[in-house]
Amino acid sequence: MSKVNFLVALHNHQPVGNFDAVFEQTCEEAYKPFLDELQRHPAIRITLHYSGSLLEWMEHSRPDIIEQLRGLVQAGQVEIMGGGYYEPILTMLPESDKIGQIKSYAEHLRELFRTTVRGYWLTERVWEQGLTRPLADAGVEYTIVDDTHFKYAGLKEDQLNGYYITEDEGRVVRLFAGSERLRYVVPFDDPWKTTQYLGGINTTENPIAVYADDGEKFGVWPETHKHVYTNGWLRRFFEELERNLHWINFITFSEAIDRFEPKAKVYLPDASYREMTEWSLPAPVLAECEQTAQELKSSGLYERAKPYMRGGFWRNFKVKYPESNIMYSKMMRVSKKVGEIEQKDPEAFDRARTELYRGQCNCSYWHGVFGGLYLPHLRHAVYEHLIQAETIADQAGGRQFEATEYDFDTDGRPEAYLCNDKLTAVIKPDRGGHLVEFDVRRKNTNLLGGLSRRFEAYHQNITNPPPQTETEGDEVKSIHHIVALKEKGLEKLLQYDWYLREGFVDHFLLNDADLEQLMNCEFTERGDFVVGTYEHVLSQNGYGAHLELRRNGTVWTDSVAHPVTVKKTYELARDQADLKCSYEITSDAPLDVIFAVESSLAFPGTDPKLWNYRFKNGDNAGNLEGRYSFDQRDEIGVADRLKGTDIALRYSRPADLWLFPIRTVSQSECGFEGVFQSSVIVARWPLHLEPRRPWQVCATKAIADI
Repeated sequence: MSKVNFLVALHNHQPVGNFDAVFEQTCEEAYKPFLDELQRHPAIRITLHYSGSLLEWMEHSRPDIIEQLRGLVQAGQVEIMGGGYYEPILTMLPESDKIGQIKSYAEHLRELFRTTVRGYWLTERVWEQGLTRPLADAGVEYTIVDDTHFKYAGLKEDQLNGYYITEDEGRVVRLFAGSERLRYVVPFDDPWKTTQYLGGINTTENPIAVYADDGEKFGVWPETHKHVYTNGWLRRFFEELERNLHWINFITFSEAIDRFEPKAKVYLPDASYREMTEWSLPAPVLAECEQTAQELKSSGLYERAKPYMRGGFWRNFKVKYPESNIMYSKMMRVSKKVGEIEQKDPEAFDRARTELYRGQCNCSYWHGVFGGLYLPHLRHAVYEHLIQAETIADQAGGRQFEATEYDFDTDGRPEAYLCNDKLTAVIKPDRGGHLVEFDVRRKNTNLLGGLSRRFEAYHQNITNPPPQTETEGDEVKSIHHIVALKEKGLEKLLQYDWYLREGFVDHFLLNDADLEQLMNCEFTERGDFVVGTYEHVLSQNGYGAHLELRRNGTVWTDSVAHPVTVKKTYELARDQADLKCSYEITSDAPLDVIFAVESSLAFPGTDPKLWNYRFKNGDNAGNLEGRYSFDQRDEIGVADRLKGTDIALRYSRPADLWLFPIRTVSQSECGFEGVFQSSVIVARWPLHLEPRRPWQVCATKAIADI
């Protein structure tokens, strides 16, 4: 029988904006010890991929790892695989950015390691057939998807012992199938289980087996450093493979396509690895999917049914999480602006493009066990780079002021985009006239980059934990099988918002609503303005931009419907660092009600104790971790000392204020945790409206350096 050609690829990645301590920890616990052990086994040849964000950090902070890796490449023990420079998911990028990210990173790798890059690490294995053309146009010869992709196309397990070729518009790329089975065996099961698996496919001429997965499994995932290195799993794994080199042949992916013919042509459906497709489902559907899988396992039908149980579609993360869609929409606008200056100012274009590419790092755009959407520092990092890229492009393009109306978030309805050299404001008339993005451009910060609270399927594991199986010996569980609470009392945080916590949200309340109810989203809303559609007119004058919104809505008191009109006007001056939002409220009949305006503030860190509220006179009003009620104040502010910015909310009429934090509950590789997302400020005024006599107030968000 022929030897089994065993192809191993490890993907090493840390997202843009992650903490230096995390980069250092992952190097010490996973990346460096793995290379050390690999170097002791020269017969083991593998392919390695490092994301650009990680590689740049290592070039600056751990050049010893770069030198070690360069030596392994020159010795022929390691093939370097390329990718998008800052680990984007290609399907979310404009065509020029797809090709630009791939080519620029391949060139950097060629110069750094003096090697030719032929392969592409497909981020999160998110595949759509239309990627074939840009991959080929960027010089990519091969990439790796999961065997799940092939099974969705109707192929069986025994057909996946080689690579396939695919095409689009005449361009071709070779596709390898990474084994899902090996992803769960390595490094969690005994090393001989891998050779047992490889022996099972040694039934054809020149069979190929592929293991492709995250390098963080080798030292960073919970308990894996002890398991892989201290207890010697990796050493025993390599020794097990070395004992079987008479029938196991280690080759690289480039060698495979040079030596062997493709098995056939294939066209794959849109897919990712199985877990990712499930995570992209709406949370209630995901819960049903998981329940169905358990029922099939109990009946013994799961393995037979699994190839036909397709989850969702990666792009639907932008529907599942509107905050992701806002970030994506920002990225698309910035990409267009950057492209417009390529010929006009090449030097500025290069700087802006680098910032844009960093803002396309995938982690903050989605969520599962992995995915950083719930992590404020990662979301803020994406906005930081996108805002910087936009600023460079605007300066190079001579654009100092902008007031335009277009479909920013591609939902078929227009938004207003207001921008001077200090602030950017995006207003959504069809969602309560909310302020959905508010950038402090000089600080590269979006103060509305928070995340609202919503049900996630895994929340059921907090309120009703599944039974845990015991491990034996030095066995370690995969993170997909771990249920761990990183703090007590998480079940108390399982409150869900029925609207997005954004800026200038308009409430009508009665005296029966209190702070706790509003914080927990358990209050009774008396108006239909929170998410209602406002008619709007955008205009410009010598002062700046003027966006007038109007809604003829209803307020209910004691089952009586009162016609109420709210006129809401945003103003952004051409040269000032403040945004005004003025209200005029009119009722057709006498009405006693409380009008409240809610605004959120989000900050780059995760610890609310880092920031303090302040009163108008500068006195400390408490940190952002607490909940507070203050009477008759015309100003409340927050000093963001990380960014050197003071943010003030000023009211033309004194208001009673409620202040409280928004904390979400999310999962990560290490378990479930509560995360501070934003601080909410609610200004309240008791109204006694007389028929057709308007009541007015102006709220201003003002920004100053500190």
